[in-house]
Amino acid sequence: DLMLPDIGGFEILRIAREHAPSTAGIIITSHGTMERALECIRVGAQGFLEKPSTPGDLIIAVQDVLERKQSLYEDLRPEVWMPILGIIDALKSEIDLDRLSRLIVETIKFGFRADRISLMLLDDEGERLSVVAAIGLSDEVIGATYRAEEGVAGRALQVGDPITLSTDVDLDSPVPDEVGQVDAFWAVYLPLQARGQVIGVLNVSRLPGSPAFGQNDLQLLSTLCSPIATAIENARLYAESRQQADELIALWHIGQDISSTLDQQTVLERIARWARQLIGSDGAALYLLDSKVDILQPVVLLPPPTAKMPQTPIRVGEGIIGWVAQTGVGEIVNHAELDPRVMRIPGTLEEAESLLCVPILSRGKVIGVMSLNRLGDHLFRDGDLHLLGRIAYQAAIAIENARLYEEAQRRATQLAAAAEVSRDAISTLDMGQLLTNTVNLIRDRFGFYHAGVFLVDDAGEYAVLQAATGEAGQKMLEQQHKLKIGEVGIVGYVTARGEPRIALDVGQDAVHFDNPLLPSTRSEMALPLTVRGRVIGALDVQSAKEAAFSDEAVATLQTMADQLAIAIENARLYEEERRRAEELATLNAITETVSRSLDLDTILDDALNKVFEVIDADVGGIYLLDEGNDELTLIAHCGLSESFFKNIKRLKVGEGAVGQTAQSVRPVLVDSRTVEDELLAEAERVALGEDIHSEVNVPLSTRGRVHGVLRIARHHEQPFTSREVELLTAIGNQIAVAIENAQLYKKATERMKEATALHRMSGTLMRTLNLDQLLESTLAVLQRSFGYPHCAILLVDEKREELRIEAARGYLRDTVGKLGIKIGQEGIVGWVAANRTPLNVPDTTQDDRYVEKVKGIGSEIAVPMLVGEKLVGVLDVQSTEVNAFGEDDLRSLSSIAAQAAIAIERAQLYAATLAERNRTERIVTNIADGVITVDRELRVLSLNPAAEQMTGWQGAEAIGCPCAEVLSLTSESGESLWNESRKELSGYNFPRARIVRKDGRPIYVSASLAPLLGPADQVMGGVIAIRDCSADMELDRIKSEMVTMVSHELRSPLANMQTAMELVLTSDFEEDLQREMLNLVRSQCARLASFVEELLDVSQLEAGQIATRWEPVTLWPLIQRVVNTFEATEQGAHRFQFIGQGELPFAWADPRKVEMILTNLLQNAANYSPEGSTITIEAKTTDNTDIMVSVSDEGEGIAHEHQEQLFQPYYRIGNSRSEKVPGRGLGLYIVKKLVEMQGGRIWVESEVGKGSHFIFTLPRMEE
Repeated sequence: DLMLPDIGGFEILRIAREHAPSTAGIIITSHGTMERALECIRVGAQGFLEKPSTPGDLIIAVQDVLERKQSLYEDLRPEVWMPILGIIDALKSEIDLDRLSRLIVETIKFGFRADRISLMLLDDEGERLSVVAAIGLSDEVIGATYRAEEGVAGRALQVGDPITLSTDVDLDSPVPDEVGQVDAFWAVYLPLQARGQVIGVLNVSRLPGSPAFGQNDLQLLSTLCSPIATAIENARLYAESRQQADELIALWHIGQDISSTLDQQTVLERIARWARQLIGSDGAALYLLDSKVDILQPVVLLPPPTAKMPQTPIRVGEGIIGWVAQTGVGEIVNHAELDPRVMRIPGTLEEAESLLCVPILSRGKVIGVMSLNRLGDHLFRDGDLHLLGRIAYQAAIAIENARLYEEAQRRATQLAAAAEVSRDAISTLDMGQLLTNTVNLIRDRFGFYHAGVFLVDDAGEYAVLQAATGEAGQKMLEQQHKLKIGEVGIVGYVTARGEPRIALDVGQDAVHFDNPLLPSTRSEMALPLTVRGRVIGALDVQSAKEAAFSDEAVATLQTMADQLAIAIENARLYEEERRRAEELATLNAITETVSRSLDLDTILDDALNKVFEVIDADVGGIYLLDEGNDELTLIAHCGLSESFFKNIKRLKVGEGAVGQTAQSVRPVLVDSRTVEDELLAEAERVALGEDIHSEVNVPLSTRGRVHGVLRIARHHEQPFTSREVELLTAIGNQIAVAIENAQLYKKATERMKEATALHRMSGTLMRTLNLDQLLESTLAVLQRSFGYPHCAILLVDEKREELRIEAARGYLRDTVGKLGIKIGQEGIVGWVAANRTPLNVPDTTQDDRYVEKVKGIGSEIAVPMLVGEKLVGVLDVQSTEVNAFGEDDLRSLSSIAAQAAIAIERAQLYAATLAERNRTERIVTNIADGVITVDRELRVLSLNPAAEQMTGWQGAEAIGCPCAEVLSLTSESGESLWNESRKELSGYNFPRARIVRKDGRPIYVSASLAPLLGPADQVMGGVIAIRDCSADMELDRIKSEMVTMVSHELRSPLANMQTAMELVLTSDFEEDLQREMLNLVRSQCARLASFVEELLDVSQLEAGQIATRWEPVTLWPLIQRVVNTFEATEQGAHRFQFIGQGELPFAWADPRKVEMILTNLLQNAANYSPEGSTITIEAKTTDNTDIMVSVSDEGEGIAHEHQEQLFQPYYRIGNSRSEKVPGRGLGLYIVKKLVEMQGGRIWVESEVGKGSHFIFTLPRMEE
């Protein structure tokens, strides 16, 4: 450098080598690089020194070169060993493995004139050989890997000795061609060993035409293998140390970089960029594990994701990344597309890709996975895995620190939020504002997707949303969102059981309610709001992430929920007291309003106006209940349209919301969403469909009795709150009390009027005993005082068992005396009479008992008129309107009916008594017996005509006279029967006595005396009954004569028969005389037989034992036949004359009995008329349906006094004529009975000296 400053060392060495090839040269250079070392070897230097160097360094280098030359390479050509010495020096100085590998193959090629050289190294596992440097081969060979146990190189590894190949090798040997052997002629495989371990193979080959490797070549190559292996191992160690140093420096830089922030996402992104930069990858991805659901969430992806590194969540165990998370072991997957574990994701390209994945571990647990990828054939090595693992360790620490920081921040934020909620709970009593602030605070500070507060409704059936976040929450509030407790959603579950519930994955939770307004919800938590063991609601939070709720968040939120519950309860209590004060003031105002009047209409109008002052409403009305027909009528209203008023003015109990309210005695709420609800009546649906959006109906009741319904409605869409319902219910109770008072006052007034009317009616009814006047007076009161225009009174006809309309007003007047209704069989009044129960029929068309007697009846009320258990009649009131009568009408009519019944009964009793008196008077007057009434002093009070006739005294002159004077009653011996003992009037009988008439004529009587009793059975007088015994005495006489006659009739024939028979038996008469005696006996027997036959006929007639054979009878032939027979018997003693021999209609009779009648009459006429006189028979029709037949004679005639007794049995007129005619007095009696049996009658017309006419009739047969 000092002598020849312009000439370089390389040039001097080249010039020296040209003159002396064996010259050994050492290059001293200031550039101690691999490139300079290789350049030195190319020019033939055996060594080089790096400046600055000392003479001592130079001496050592020269000595080393000389020693090697003399000991190792003395047999070699200088041109060979000299480069080798340079190789050894270069190997000592080179520490970069890649440059060292290139230096080795270039030096071997130069020193040994090789055509192809390749250096292959074993991987750390000793399983594969990788080509790290080569000369004479294609570039694709560099980096190729081969299995360590196969091929010539593999054998060299196994045997540990060099293997040479030449043309003498058996080509069919099992050793396949290996790297560098294609078209090769000479080849040698040299194992490389360092510290007793084979680390690779050096392959040196020469092509055909080149000299074969000599023994010196092989010896030298084997000698070089040891320093080559040592150099390679040193380079590897240096590379590892350098890599470790670089890694430490990189990790230090990474640590400095990521320690500058505690934001987890920023930390993760920086770590991913450092990893991609240091290891050299196309992409980087970082996934964090959600251990609650075993899912890896992608948090960093650089650049876009691939099929092996997706941007979607990965389940643990799924794909290569999931596998690493599951095993906790890092993995290199070169050519990952061939790995069966790889995930196939639609929409990503399937291309060559290598993956490097390592777990991120914290405290021995996997918290994530870091993954790098290289596209194409760029593969990862073990060092990459090691470095990425160390980066992952740094990442785990940074993630843990960031998480701790975030958790601390979050905890601080949450605690601040809890403190803020606590401050709000203490500082405010506005529950609405408190709840709204709370849910917004929870959403903002905790980062949740949605937060809401539900409160349990008063009925304990639903959890109703009271506050919620966001637009979805506002919509739910507008929709009055609520969940059924114990049935719907997590909120329903929590409010039912009073315990928290967390759904880390709502898709897997069976209780979760899928709300369409919150579609992004992935996890949900509900915490109970509890006060003194009572669940009042729930705090509901929802997140768009799965498993979004940490234990700390749950604990903080539960604390907030407890504070919120207390605040809600306090706010409720405050609001309750405030509202209670307002309600009390309102109720007091209502009470004052409704107490100002007792007029019902005024009360209802004032009450309704007051309700509108305290309740935000647009429409209202008050319905009153008509208990009689279960109908509600709209009495007072405000804001109702004409159509609305027209449609729902009247509603039945149970019909629609109003009717349901009256029926259940509970408030009923309706809104526009329930238009199709069966709860509504059709008219209400129409009203709600028009402009009413919500309404509430509260009952007006006192002590369980419903008086009506208060109906309040709104046009705007604001439902009635439970508090408003409670207030309206309380107002309704006040109105109900006022209604009841007004109704009681009205009823009291009406009852006073009724009492006055009833009093007047009672006086009217008491003043008359005339039934017609009484009935008309009753109806007049009903019509005039009670306003019943159509009414009637029906009285019982016991004989016909029916009711007769006896008096009526209105359109029922035309039915008086014409209409009879069977009791229990016809109509409503018939049912009432049979059941003795009042009945109000609001709609006759709907009652099966109604029988239409008069058209147009809409309703009817009937009340029985009873006196005790006796039914007098029915009071009936009718109307053309339906539901015209109520309970008051029933009560009033029952009172009227009770009074009328008593009056009618009294009138009927009076009429009956009067009728009975008249009847008694008629009986006494017309009775054949004499009746005389006397007082206690036996003075005459009255006489009936029979008594007048018997005594000869007229009633007027006898009254007041002593009874002994008027009725001179004596015994048959003439002793007076009146004495002092008779004044006791205890009752006496005189079977046979005699009285002397006023004219002095005595008659025989039977008499009896009976007392007349008054109150308390006191004797007020007596009744004397006297009967004329003259006829009885005459009958006794007749009977006596009858007995005498019967005795005579029996004794005379029997005596004759006995005498005749004795003569026949005791005397020897001639035959003619004997026959005469026997004929006498026979005639007497016939006489007895006839007599017995008559007695039997009488007996059978009196017993009704003779049957009648009815048939059509032609009288004239029958009469002619009887007369002819009789003429034959009479032998012409009388003449017979017929009158009216024209045709007669058929008689309906028994022909045999008609013959008997005619025979008896003809025999009687013949017996009592002189011989030769004419007997006339006449037959003709009468004006009615009878045929009249008469038998007339020209005898003596019959006196008038005998004509009435002529047809009595055993009666005979005592005169000279009758004494000569045999008879027993039975003929005419038998004739009379036979005529009457056939429906006819018989009589006699006669005058003394002019003959007699016996006439009888027979019924004519109808055509």
